[in-house]
Amino acid sequence: MRLRSIGVLAFIAILSSCQKPEWIVVTPGDGASSISMPSTPREEIQRVTTPAGDIDVRTFVFEQEDIAYSITYTDFPEALIATRDTEKMLDSARDGAISSVQGTLSAETKITLEEFPGRELRIDMSDGKHTAISRIYLVKSRLYQLSLAMPKEDSSSDDITKFFGSFKLLRK
Repeated sequence: MRLRSIGVLAFIAILSSCQKPEWIVVTPGDGASSISMPSTPREEIQRVTTPAGDIDVRTFVFEQEDIAYSITYTDFPEALIATRDTEKMLDSARDGAISSVQGTLSAETKITLEEFPGRELRIDMSDGKHTAISRIYLVKSRLYQLSLAMPKEDSSSDDITKFFGSFKLLRK
């Protein structure tokens, strides 16, 4: 009887060590938004020269084995946003997302976050084994891009819903 209890306890210990860790809420950069990720992301800042001047692109990325979660945001001058067509800006962001992973667009859907326009993209990556799902939102003068890159066979994972569903605007 005692051996059976030890076996059950060992089995429970093995099962609990196999559980996925709790996700954490990440509030990137200036705290205007939040999103859940499996762990703390690393921050990358890239300065890009545009006709409107230099712009910082901030990316927060967490990579785990064959999966990468990221949130990127870029603040554009309000004067530039006022003179640009929203759909064309989202088109440019879409084209940049496709180009950055050297992929092919397989699906695109117009979406919104609260009253803000966006796009959801499915991109087949050039290696033929991975897919990327991105959501892009234009929130006033800030462009957000949430991305999840994973093996194609994982592209229906519950983590997709958890990641994208957790994104919140804290300040507009």
